[in-house]
Amino acid sequence: MKNTLKTFILLAGLTALFLFIGQALGGSGGLKIALIFAGIMNLVGYWFSDKIALAMSGAKPVSGNSAKERNSRCLDSMLSTARPPMLLQQGETPSMRQWQ
Repeated sequence: MKNTLKTFILLAGLTALFLFIGQALGGSGGLKIALIFAGIMNLVGYWFSDKIALAMSGAKPVSGNSAKERNSRCLDSMLSTARPPMLLQQGETPSMRQWQ
């Protein structure tokens, strides 16, 4: 709940900033354009935030065989159930160190 509130406040603040700049630069027409731009940006951020974060980190899909070789203890319990696609992030991260 705390993170949801922080996210809401951040998005509301950015939207207000866009509206203020749009009003200052273009009057009521600029305000309308800024409102449309802010709405589209918020929707894209909401619907595609997972894909944006994975693309920025350079994560690549991992096949079931190579993922099982990496950490068979974790996957053995999940193989019989439906699971989301596994992605491998290149580089040294704290979560990767525990499996090495």
